[in-house]
Amino acid sequence: EGKMETLGKIVLIPRGAYSSSAVYNHLDWVRYGVKAWVCKQDNITNVTPTEGSTWTVLAEDGEVNCTLQDETLIFNV
Repeated sequence: EGKMETLGKIVLIPRGAYSSSAVYNHLDWVRYGVKAWVCKQDNITNVTPTEGSTWTVLAEDGEVNCTLQDETLIFNV
């Protein structure tokens, strides 16, 4: 018999420009500088996006045919 599992959030959630006063959760993504960053933990506030245990780079504007516009990542393939 099959077993059901709860997967939780499985999509990236656009949150716009990074704000030090906002609360971010796992898989939220923000724009900070010319990069899109994905949050790796829940309940994160006032942690500036840098590569590490809290944030990871999703894309950089102009990299691999990627453009960041507001809350949209555009990949030209």
